Amino acid sequence: MNTFFLPYQQSQVHFYQYGNGPKKIFCFHGHGEDGSSFAFLEGTLQDTHTLYAIDMPLHGKTVWHEEDIFSAAVLWEIISLLNPLEEKILLLGYSMGGRMALCLLENNFIQVEKLVLIAPDGLKNSFWYWSSTQTRLGVRIFKYTSVHPEWLLKLAKLSQRTKLLHKDLYKVAQYYLSDAERRQLLYKRWMFVRSFNPSLARVKEIVIQCSIPIRMLFGRHDSIILFKNGLSFSKSSGRLITTAIAEGGHRLLKEKYIPNILKVINE
Repeated sequence: MNTFFLPYQQSQVHFYQYGNGPKKIFCFHGHGEDGSSFAFLEGTLQDTHTLYAIDMPLHGKTVWHEEDIFSAAVLWEIISLLNPLEEKILLLGYSMGGRMALCLLENNFIQVEKLVLIAPDGLKNSFWYWSSTQTRLGVRIFKYTSVHPEWLLKLAKLSQRTKLLHKDLYKVAQYYLSDAERRQLLYKRWMFVRSFNPSLARVKEIVIQCSIPIRMLFGRHDSIILFKNGLSFSKSSGRLITTAIAEGGHRLLKEKYIPNILKVINE
């Protein structure tokens, strides 16, 4: 493993590098995580691939000073600094990182060889995420709730008791809403990546026209990202978009799921 800071304008973007193989994989982590989430893959892929795992802004060790909105174009500029010869690359996105990888494919498909998505966000528009980040009223409510969460905690508790909210989702809500620092970070991070809204119709069009495979892996028992969203997205794509199921929940970046992950990478 190697770690380094990559200068970008006024910022310092932190990366983890795993392996020294000929094929490049750019890895995008989930909310609240960092590039070290992919360390468990190094021993298996180090001879065949080089993995560059970014610490997204507002995560990990990255120091971000830019005032412009963070977008797929900006993220592509950053990773292009590590791919100056414009070689074909593989994008690997987990959870929130899956949403980002979809946007990168949508805007820069010529250089993308394959997209690997693990429990990916972005395959279905969440009403809560959309309203909280894309509407004026929703943003105001979101900002208010980041300071005054009591009303939403009560609503979440009632919804869980009446079985309108899955117990796992209730735990996630309680985790973020019950702590002031986590609430503020959640607000900042969601607002920071609010421009990452992939057009699934456009992505599928690109995949079919350019024969770019998308390989997806879901946890059968994931209550946050449902595997049925992947099945729906893969329809009418032939074998270009496929969905695999692992016997787990949302957290699939673990050693025990290496065989599942290798299958979707190498397929």
